[in-house]
Amino acid sequence: MILASKKDIEKYEKMGIWGKKNLIDIFKEHVNTKPDQICIIDPLNKEELTGFPPERLTYKELDRSIDALAEELLKKNIKKDDIIMVQLPNCWELGMLYLAISRTGAIISPVPVLLREAELSYIAEITKAKAFITVEEFNRFKHRKMGENLQSTFPDLEHVITHDEIRKMSKGDITGILDDIDIDPNNIFTICWTSGTEARPKGCPLSHNNWLGISTLQEATGVKPGDKLIVTCPMVNMASVGSVFLPWLILGGCMVIHHPFDLDLFMQQVIKEKVNYMLLVPAILNIIAKHPRVDSLDLSSVRSISTGSAPPLYGY
Repeated sequence: MILASKKDIEKYEKMGIWGKKNLIDIFKEHVNTKPDQICIIDPLNKEELTGFPPERLTYKELDRSIDALAEELLKKNIKKDDIIMVQLPNCWELGMLYLAISRTGAIISPVPVLLREAELSYIAEITKAKAFITVEEFNRFKHRKMGENLQSTFPDLEHVITHDEIRKMSKGDITGILDDIDIDPNNIFTICWTSGTEARPKGCPLSHNNWLGISTLQEATGVKPGDKLIVTCPMVNMASVGSVFLPWLILGGCMVIHHPFDLDLFMQQVIKEKVNYMLLVPAILNIIAKHPRVDSLDLSSVRSISTGSAPPLYGY
């Protein structure tokens, strides 16, 4: 699915903002050059949140999981330009799904875990989503059951796939059939959702090149190749995707995942993993600044922090 006009594609290619590589191409380059480097780290409390223990994956391990899952999705008749709704908390499997779904030529539409049937019905209706990937249950809410309810209303929604099933599918066989799928960098990579000042969510389709163009802003953050970046906001938000996920993917670093925000666990991760970059909302910056032991914490690895949406460090 290409939404940009030929004129705009030519214009941005000439400016050097858009190119011929897609995000899968860029990820594969890192797999080839640093296969044994740890590239993604789960939240410390993942087992409490999802029932699965936290994991650390290398580029080679993540790449294998992506391709195996993508092939299994093809077996479910997921194909080019199909839209897949994904509702997972922050975990390595969510990062995998961005790339595995794209590997099939389909489009990921990530949604917050807080959305319920009213919002998802609207999204399913206008996207004609073919599958819904979610958790069995999260925070005492039965997400799979909600997905099955959606299926009874929307005939296009052929599959409800759980987190547990995704993990099993990511261990399947790899035959190489994915290499025959052409992914133009102007194909849509994501359809993210924002509410803003209106009641209904608004879908924002962005291509591989759209995201690559936006991610040039990473130069302002000082993120460097190989850096460790921590993601604290839901990894379905455009801010998290553009300010953490994309710089990680493009620069071949390590993404440390955190969710939901817990100050003690967050500090443990930053210090233990020697995080270099983070995106934090002003409220969390204030919490950290007011921590009674902030001056004794070793945050020397942190080189850069991005923030926005409100004045940071109010009162300082």
